[in-house]
Amino acid sequence: MRLLRLLLPALSLLLAVPAQAHPQDGPHADVEIEIADDAVRFDMVINLVMVDEMTPVPRENPGEIHELEEPAVRDALVAYIAREHRVAIDGVEVAPIIERFSVIRPGLELLPLFPRTGMRGLTRVHLVLAYPVKAPPKTVAMRWGAYPPDYTLEPGPDGTRPPIALEARLRAEGRLTIIRFTRDEPEVIWHATGMTAEDRFAPVPDLAAAEEVTPRTIPALSLALGALLVLLVGVELIARKGRPRPMRLALYALVLIPSAWASAPVLRVPVSTGSVAEKLTPEQALEIFRPLHANIYRAFDYQTESEIYDALSRSVAGDLLDALYNQIYRSLIMQDQGGAVSSVQAVRLMDARIESLGTLDDGTPAFNVEARWQVDGVVNHFGHSHWRTNEYLARFGVARLAPGWRITSHEILESQRLDTDPFTDPTKNRPKGEL
Repeated sequence: MRLLRLLLPALSLLLAVPAQAHPQDGPHADVEIEIADDAVRFDMVINLVMVDEMTPVPRENPGEIHELEEPAVRDALVAYIAREHRVAIDGVEVAPIIERFSVIRPGLELLPLFPRTGMRGLTRVHLVLAYPVKAPPKTVAMRWGAYPPDYTLEPGPDGTRPPIALEARLRAEGRLTIIRFTRDEPEVIWHATGMTAEDRFAPVPDLAAAEEVTPRTIPALSLALGALLVLLVGVELIARKGRPRPMRLALYALVLIPSAWASAPVLRVPVSTGSVAEKLTPEQALEIFRPLHANIYRAFDYQTESEIYDALSRSVAGDLLDALYNQIYRSLIMQDQGGAVSSVQAVRLMDARIESLGTLDDGTPAFNVEARWQVDGVVNHFGHSHWRTNEYLARFGVARLAPGWRITSHEILESQRLDTDPFTDPTKNRPKGEL
């Protein structure tokens, strides 16, 4: 049974956080934004501390929301979001539609983690708002308006704590990225690129295919007629003891030379010009390996088992699929975050060198490469993100199989976690407020 079938439920919830991952004992909101062709959706899980900061609604018990109190809380929260958390699609501000509202009433086992806010920090509301569109959005301007004090930070000289910075997951065009809202920069603008997850796969050059389109051939019939002419002239010279009959030689020439010339396009036989492996240079082998390696991680942009498996099979031979999938999945698990699975944000191939060029036992062109690369992953929960960068050194075997070039073997030689600020995006190099 494929390991994929066992692991996919966790992968499909890449950013789901288990109970042991630490929450924030204060106001927090877990926000995921999806930009789809029919709507922009905000899927929000907001604790009561944040709800009360947004729009306090009197309740009989401050740490709870009674079923009879739910409509008032829902209406007040949606009205506040429509007023303060504005969304403009292609320059037009759009009003939200409620798709889901529910109250998450947890047990008391996690209450010790909330010594300051108690049940208000533990109890949450789940709200899904849709901003409908008539055509796929080209630009989406998103503004978050609530920035209560961040109680995880120390007070400043004036005794007040800095406001929270809300980090949300944005899923659009087949990619998941982290966006950040702050009081100083409360708006993020997303621009459509027109790309899909399919478009992000790098093309792999198939050098062997180019050879097969224009194979080298020789005019076998013409060469045979030329050889016959030489043979007949030789026989004539031997038979006549070096004194051939000119008329007979002329006859041979008049018949065979035009025939050889006329038959040149006929019966052409392909000839070997050397194997692809013999022609492949180390530079060309690296041109093949780089997109194969990058596409391994691009496969994890997909969410369903069949999509991930099909995407991964573009780079990896069938016998290796499960093993490599399992290895990459394990590398994305952040044990210090309770086993949460991070999403891949960036892959950098630091170095690669070709160790050997040759063929497999059956003559299949192949080569071995040693590569070093870094992977940036992120888990986002409770309104903030944990970044991790891992570095690997591995040896890969690559061969040209029937579907094309594929990775056929791999061996991890080194693996290390790089010490980075877990709350800092190591790939942040774009202008603030723009995606």
